[in-house]
Amino acid sequence: MTVSLVTGANRGIGLEVCRQLAQCGHDVLLGARSPEAAERAAAEAGATPLRLDVTSSADIERAAAEIGHLDVLVNNAAITYDTWQRASTADLSVVREAAETNLYGPWRLTQALLPLLRRSGRGRIVNVSSGVASLTGMGGGTPSPTTRPGRR
Repeated sequence: MTVSLVTGANRGIGLEVCRQLAQCGHDVLLGARSPEAAERAAAEAGATPLRLDVTSSADIERAAAEIGHLDVLVNNAAITYDTWQRASTADLSVVREAAETNLYGPWRLTQALLPLLRRSGRGRIVNVSSGVASLTGMGGGTPSPTTRPGRR
């Protein structure tokens, strides 16, 4: 059976990805920061809940140690898009938090899970993003191009 992990999966796109993967016969691990939210969403999607905050090294290490087999990693977790800020006056703590969650978190998780994905022989990584992450439209405006609108 194909084992898939979806991060930020307790609602929205992540929850729907979990539902569809489960319908296709995958054994789905539904990752979410809140254990309660993970349990509720997993019951709804036909998945197994996994408490996973991608900004937590401890959570990432625990997940890598507990997951015995992994074929698919869907990096979906993301937080707020700071449209209220301008690059010239940005609160860098907000930018840092977005970068930790939306860039470094998935990167660290991917690094930790690569051995499992490689062992699978058919490992796949899917990075969910939006046009906001494209550098082609980047200007002097919003400072966090790695964020997605409407996510928290």
